[in-house]
Amino acid sequence: MVGVAAVLGFAVTFPALFRGWKIDDFIHRSLVIGNGERLGLLATMRDYFAFVVPETLQQWKDVGIVPWWTDTGLRISFFRPLAALTHWIDYRLWPDSSAAMHLHSLVWYAAACAVVALLYRRFLGATWTAGLAALLFAIDDAHLVPVEWIANRNALIALVAGGLAIAAHDRWRREGWRFGAAVASGCFMI
Repeated sequence: MVGVAAVLGFAVTFPALFRGWKIDDFIHRSLVIGNGERLGLLATMRDYFAFVVPETLQQWKDVGIVPWWTDTGLRISFFRPLAALTHWIDYRLWPDSSAAMHLHSLVWYAAACAVVALLYRRFLGATWTAGLAALLFAIDDAHLVPVEWIANRNALIALVAGGLAIAAHDRWRREGWRFGAAVASGCFMI
């Protein structure tokens, strides 16, 4: 059922390949490829999910994105190094292909469906309810947003890593698999 859920999730979200860039994708695209220069790996990992920084805050105030009374030291930035790395790779391999970037997200979604199916089987047993739950998860239209919005791939990565952390932790605690503690901790840190 794990493989079926992954394939079904991939098939259901396949139309996302043709969605193009949207919302933050344009900002990220200009950040990584802007002005013909490419941002380096470390700078991408540091700045890719930095939304409000003191250097550009006045511009954001001027156009009304943030209120005029916003503290001048405000910084809104998320630490998502793995997600930033996947986007950096996208822009190195296929900078002008949103379809290839969406395909990358589709693969992460298929992995997420597989991990969720694995968790259902682990906690519900190899029953029809676990299989049905996995299939319903795979076809849920609410999951289309992080698949079709390239900048939101971090949600898929977090789902895969979080699911693997739960599975490894459960195996460690129930079956005494000592390596599970390290695997769970590593996946949790992603």
